Amino acid sequence: MKIKNFFIGLLAVLMGLTFSACNDDDDVPGLPKNTHRVISVINYYKDAPSHKYEFKYDGEDLVEVIKYNFSDQVYVLNGKYEITYDGNKATVISSEKDGEAWKNSRKWELTIENDLITKEEYYRFKDNAWSWNWKYIYSYSGNRMTYYKGYCSSDSPDEIHEDATFSYDNSKHLTKVLYTSLREDKLTPTELDSSFVHNGDNINEYIIYYYNNNTGNWSKNTKYEYSYSGEYVSSIQEYSWNENSQSWKPYTWGKTDYAYNENGFLITETRSNNRTEYEYEEGNGNAVFFMADWGALAPVYQMPTLKSQDVYKEAGSIFNIQKFRNKR
Repeated sequence: MKIKNFFIGLLAVLMGLTFSACNDDDDVPGLPKNTHRVISVINYYKDAPSHKYEFKYDGEDLVEVIKYNFSDQVYVLNGKYEITYDGNKATVISSEKDGEAWKNSRKWELTIENDLITKEEYYRFKDNAWSWNWKYIYSYSGNRMTYYKGYCSSDSPDEIHEDATFSYDNSKHLTKVLYTSLREDKLTPTELDSSFVHNGDNINEYIIYYYNNNTGNWSKNTKYEYSYSGEYVSSIQEYSWNENSQSWKPYTWGKTDYAYNENGFLITETRSNNRTEYEYEEGNGNAVFFMADWGALAPVYQMPTLKSQDVYKEAGSIFNIQKFRNKR
């Protein structure tokens, strides 16, 4: 997993999370249901459409997402995600169009407890059968994640390959994330640490450090700066640390801009030549439950989601119970 992918990514449709929860949400008030639900997401590259996703509901439950590729000036059916529910379980199966038939591709099995996903297992379809690929389990204190563990080897399914711990101050602001990965050579761990600058409840910046196994020291790696328009995050700028000049250098394509409609719903997300647009309809739905960030198994700090109310006031809130409760 690339370092920056661990810490931040743009919204990607139907990439699940995994958790193991404690049962204490005294610090999170109940939130009203949204008045609208997402019905389409369109991706653009250089102002030309590239993909479109259409969302289908059964009551308030998302049951299908249809994917189209844009080709020869028309949208062509390309794939679909089907979601089924059984008690506290949800299963997402993706399939691709193969001529007139559908071909299974990927599967996520989610366990949901206390409005949080408590476990996720991921499979790929090969040799006419589902093949287990990885599993993630998370733990919380109240509504805030305290750690997660990742199991990513079919040869050693009980061997931990990734873990992260999360620390908070008395105001429940995220202050530290310590991440270790053995996914590469399984010998030398990749270790990441972080620090945060807050302005009240808003996060203004956070910095990622990596442990240099050669020098035995922590080194700066990446920084993210947030700009606001009122209560909304209007942009996030990404920087890399230059050891030679001992200064932060902005990534050429490292700025993401966000825009909202009059009701506070996120409608556009723009990064360099890429743009994502969101469309809504009146009604309740749980689509946000299945929309996360890749690396979806890592925290995303104060990224705007589909409702301005989800432009979180503190870091790490993608793992906040507010992400999933009553965001219908």
